[in-house]
Formats: sequence, structure tokens, C-alpha cells
Amino acid sequence: MKKHVVIAWELGAALGHVMGFRALAIGLLAQNMKVSIVGRNLASVQQVLSDLDVTFYQSPISLSERRERLKATFSYSDIIHDLGYESDQSLLGLTKGWSNLFELIKPDLVICDHSPTALLVCKCLDIQSCTFGNGFFLPPDTKGPVLFQQTDAITTQDVNQRYLTVVENINLVLKAYGRNSINVLYDLFRDSTHFLCTFSEIDHYQRSGDSEYYGPRNTINTGITVPLKPSQKVIFAYLQPRTQLLVPLIKSLAKLSIKSVLFIPKAPAELASSIQESTNIELYDRPVNISKIFEQTALLINNASHGLVGEAILHGKPNLLLPYQLEQNILARKTSSQKLSIALNADSKIDIDSAIHFALNNKDLADRLNRVKQKYSHYRHEEAIASILDQCSRLLK
Repeated sequence: MKKHVVIAWELGAALGHVMGFRALAIGLLAQNMKVSIVGRNLASVQQVLSDLDVTFYQSPISLSERRERLKATFSYSDIIHDLGYESDQSLLGLTKGWSNLFELIKPDLVICDHSPTALLVCKCLDIQSCTFGNGFFLPPDTKGPVLFQQTDAITTQDVNQRYLTVVENINLVLKAYGRNSINVLYDLFRDSTHFLCTFSEIDHYQRSGDSEYYGPRNTINTGITVPLKPSQKVIFAYLQPRTQLLVPLIKSLAKLSIKSVLFIPKAPAELASSIQESTNIELYDRPVNISKIFEQTALLINNASHGLVGEAILHGKPNLLLPYQLEQNILARKTSSQKLSIALNADSKIDIDSAIHFALNNKDLADRLNRVKQKYSHYRHEEAIASILDQCSRLLK
């Protein structure tokens, strides 16, 4: 009988989650595994994986997230506190949804992409588990919460209390299933195998020196091929419509002599119309095959998407980052503090024209990026996936 591997995706809304585990699903199928996806957004799963012989299931979600939420989140425990871990009843209901599903489909191994409750259920049901994704989903092994940013003493006290509430509610669930309690939040992750798909330079957390990295997940090898002349250099932008500074950015790009290629999914009609008036900007509303455009990209502009920033690092390409949510802001701060990117928001002192000029022409930035590119010149995504698949096979024996 075929071994059954379930890839679980519980939190996070971006298409990059599904694109990130596509290569893994293909590899598992090639090893004659039965593969199921328990996904947060099945429309995204359908868009990316419909050509594969995999079964889709809707992941359980906590509707409590639709009520009052924290105005700001300062730690990983804050995130999951807002998404079902704020009370024992909320978490127990969420846990039962996952456990009932797993008892029906009977996985031999669960690969968790930003899926803390799936991990919790694996602990409750003694199912083999591993994690797969960028560093944001896996907080470090500490006694308390790791703050995403510094704040005042009163807020820190509130964050610490929410952390204790999350741990307490997890323990109430574990007790209901007859399992041992945890002491710190990391204990939820401790018994799983971890595939950290990142590098230290783009890890959202600071970790110990013995952390094993598998490099960023490849999310860019599908989509429309942009027709370019062999030696032509372009600015490539992959941005969401909600991006701050989007309108002034387009005005800045329109003034340049270099061509810009923009992928903006579901771009508003008014925005699309204004872009079409420019002679040196091409707009795409469907995914672009970034791997084919990357070698001719002089500058990558994006929302601090982990996969895109990682690919830019591997190719030695400058990044202009326009983050609009927490995970993106953390990555933008980390890479810009290492002088590996330029990050902008509405409060930035530097204007867009100057930022683009700096990214395209600054020698120090180019030298730094080239050193990191050389550091990872040995890295091959295919080899990283092969190593992960090999370890998954061992877990199934």
C-alpha cells in the first residue's frame, strides 16, 4: 500500500505557499506516494496544483479570527493567539476539526507549512510530522516570546501574558487528548523534523549557528514568458494592488529609459489604464515566469516576498522592497539592515526616484550582493528538494 503524505497549509494567504510546495508534491508523487493537500485557500491550490494527481481538502480555520483582533502583533504567539489560540474552547474546536480530518484520511506523514494546529494534532495523535517553509513559521527555542520589534514595558507585559495564555490553551488541548503538557511554545515544534527553506541572511529570526538551512523555495518557474531581446535589461516588479506607494512608483518608472515589466494581479482598472499610457511599462495580470526574466532583470521590485527576495539574493540582483504586512516588514528590515536591499514605506525619508537610482547604480550594494551570490554559488534548489525528499522517505520507514 502506498504511503500517504499530507501537506498542510493552515496560515498565510499568499499564493507563494502553494507554489513553494509544488516541487515537493511532484517529488513525493515520483516516489509513488499518495499525496493530499489540506489547504487554507483551495482556489490557490487548484490554480497551482490542478495538473498533479493530488487530493484537495479544506483546512479547518477558526472563525474567531473574524472578530476583534490585535491592532498590532509583536510575536509569533500573538499571531496564533489571534487565529484560534486565544481560548481553550476555540483551540479545542479547531483541533477537533484537524484531528477528525486526519482520522478520516489517515496520513503516514504530515508536512506542515505554517500549520501550528496541524502540528499540535500530530502530537495528539502520534502522527509523524515535519515542517517545511521559510523561517517565519518556526520561532526559536526560547523561554518566552521573541519580539518582532521593540516596544514599551506595558505592551511587552501584554505580549508575555498572551504567550502564557497560548501555552496554557495548548496544554488544555493536550490534556484532553491524554498527552504530556509543554513548558514553552517551542515544545510544540520540538519533536518534528524541520526543513528551514531560507538562508541566515533572509531568516526572519536570529538562530543558533547550528541551524540547517535548505535555501528559499522556488516559486518562479511557471507563468507567462515575457518576450525580451537577448541583451535587454529590465526592471521587474511583482506587486499586490494594496501596495503603498504604488502610484508614485509607476510615475517614477515611467520617467526612466529602461523598460519596466510589472505583474500586478487583479490590478484596478484605473491603475491599469494609467500604466497603459506609458510607452516603457508592460503590465501583466497573470503570473509571469520569473525564472526566465531574472537574468535580464537589473532591479527587482516586490513586497518583500520571501521567495522573490531569496531568488534575488541567489542571482545577485538588487531588491527594492515595498512591504505592507508584518512578515514582509520583518524581512525588509533585516535585509536592508545588512545593506542587501532598499526598503521603502510611506514614512521613508528617501524618495522613490532616489531609491531606484541607488539600487541600479550603487557599487557598494552591487559588491555586497555579489559576495552573497558567491557564498551560495553551490546552492541548487533541486538538490535541496532531493535532500528533503530523502529525509521524508526515512521518516516513513
